[in-house]
Amino acid sequence: MTSLSSKLLATTTELIDPSKIKQIEYIIDPNGQIQSINGKKSMLTIDSKEFIVTMPDIAKIHLGATDDFKILELADS
Repeated sequence: MTSLSSKLLATTTELIDPSKIKQIEYIIDPNGQIQSINGKKSMLTIDSKEFIVTMPDIAKIHLGATDDFKILELADS
């Protein structure tokens, strides 16, 4: 069959150690909501009017600076 075809199709198989497969740690939905799969905490900080999202051992994302925000404090319930 391969001798009659002008295109060659090749497949390979590789064994992978399951312990080396990295698990998903966070899911970020289209609205920017961050959910942790394994209980790690992500943090949103404001440094010199720049929003920064920190996901431990994954990434530190700089979202940009803005003056158009207010910081509100929640009352203890």
